[in-house]
Amino acid sequence: MRKNTTITVVDGAGPHQPDHFNNTEHIDARIHLAGQSADFHIVVRDELAPLADLAILAREICDTLLDMTLEHPANSRRIVCRKGCSACCSYLVGLSAPEVFLLRREFADLCADDRIPILKTCLQAAFKILQQDITAPEINEDSGLDQISEWYAALNLPCPFLADGLCGIYENRPLACREYFVASHPNHCSITSTARATVVSPSVSVTETLSEVAAELEQLDAPEAVILPLAVIGTDELSKRAKQLYPAADMVRRFLHALEKHGAAKVTLRNKSIPAAL
Repeated sequence: MRKNTTITVVDGAGPHQPDHFNNTEHIDARIHLAGQSADFHIVVRDELAPLADLAILAREICDTLLDMTLEHPANSRRIVCRKGCSACCSYLVGLSAPEVFLLRREFADLCADDRIPILKTCLQAAFKILQQDITAPEINEDSGLDQISEWYAALNLPCPFLADGLCGIYENRPLACREYFVASHPNHCSITSTARATVVSPSVSVTETLSEVAAELEQLDAPEAVILPLAVIGTDELSKRAKQLYPAADMVRRFLHALEKHGAAKVTLRNKSIPAAL
């Protein structure tokens, strides 16, 4: 069982009604992917919640979908990613608003000895990014992700959370990092490699789904992403948005339905409300 302030995920669907789950909505979700299925029993308090809480649920579901993808016979023996390989850790990593809000919350919880060096690295990276000519002809509002990624790779900025070749926030790493696995030689992941890595991705992207739902809830014109080093630093606007609250159950249902809308996953929901104890 994993908890945050408003949303609790209980492994496997079924009747779970302990006393401290009173005044909640219980949502059973079965997600079907690549001939496999996974059950989630999600307990949502009848409260307003920040978008950061939705990012925790997204991590849960993302990890399960990845397990299903990687356990598929076509992928199980192909993946070359291993602990200690950091070949992709200079890539552009974009975070949706919920992930930014959650990462900043978790970053603030780090002890000063861990937090300050990372913050310095992020500030140095931000300074280098902001020094670049973002009006260069190769980068404009119509640029595709590949073009922007190449522009970022040229900056040669290792992830600020990378230490001695290991991820310092592996359990809390961004969704984009979770969803990136390769089936080709690690050298192909190098930003200097002329060969393209063979990427094994889940057929439904939790990263994109969360970004779309967040944009819908915040009533933005389009989904947005924040570059990882800038996400830690943040702005007054981001701080204000992080405090905005939304009906927790509505957020969960929107997210689950958005997963289904992407087509690769079929989500079966069964809702049950548990009133507060008298």
